Parts: sequence; structure tokens; C-alpha cells
Amino acid sequence: MPEWISSGYRIFFGDEAKVSLCPEAKKRWYPKGSKPLHIVDNLKKKINIIGASCGLDRFLMFFEENINWKLFRKFLKGLSRKYGKIVLILDNAKPHIARKTREYAGKLRIILEFLPSYSPELNPQEDVWRFMRLNETWKWHEDMDDLKCGIRKTIRKCPMDVNMSRY
Repeated sequence: MPEWISSGYRIFFGDEAKVSLCPEAKKRWYPKGSKPLHIVDNLKKKINIIGASCGLDRFLMFFEENINWKLFRKFLKGLSRKYGKIVLILDNAKPHIARKTREYAGKLRIILEFLPSYSPELNPQEDVWRFMRLNETWKWHEDMDDLKCGIRKTIRKCPMDVNMSRY
């Protein structure tokens, strides 16, 4: 790892998340005998997010389609344009380990490293997603643009050393 840093590479952790336009249900108190009414539209609208973090530097891309290697390549291109030479540490999801993804990352001078299987606790980006879900996804959003805006604002507020034991 020190050779990457001395060669001018920045180390990012990356991951995906899926968020629904409909707020997540939360437990609430209501008067006995009352029947709370929630008017909800667009229940099925979801958005997929690919994100990467390096300290307080965060990079996000939103997609309405499910994440595949083609969309992940778009993410790599955007990340490379913004930050240059990087090491991206990821889980072993299919879009990450695809041969075409690895070849494309090499062209962009992105080094892909992979975490051990079933170890999300090693990826700080998972903590960023937890912070986002605790602070944003339970809110009501008018449309997908409003949801994206709220997610961006919340992630900007996310502390560098986010650790969910504090929340």
C-alpha cells in the first residue's frame, strides 16, 4: 500500500446501495383506536447508487437500472476523471470482478483490489450508506430528483470517521 501512495494514487473504498422513493416504515405512537393514513405514490420507484469514499472526498452516481458491468464502467470513468490515479477497494460483486471491468480499469490507471467475501464490516463505504439510511431515507421526497438531492446533502454531512456505534 505505501508504494501506491508514494506513486500518487489515492485510495477509495466503493460500494452500491439501493434506495426507494417511498420512505421506510418507522415505528410511531398513535392514539389508541386511530387508524393512521399514509398516502403513498410511486411505491416501486427505486434508485441505485454507486459510491466511493476517500476520507471526506465522496463520489456518487445514480442509476435507475440495476447495476451491471456497463454502468460500473461509467462510474469508473467519472471517478477517474475527477480524481486521476486511484486504488479502488471493493467487494466481490459481479460487476466489480467482471473481466471487462478489470480491463477498463487498467486503461484508466485504476487499480482494483477486492475485500474478502462476506466482509462488509471492512468497507467504510458501508458506514456511509448506513449514515444515509438513518438520516435521509425515512424522509418523504416528492420525486426522484428531490431524493437524489437529499442523499447528496446527507452524504456531504457524513463525518470522515463515521462509525455506527455512535448512532
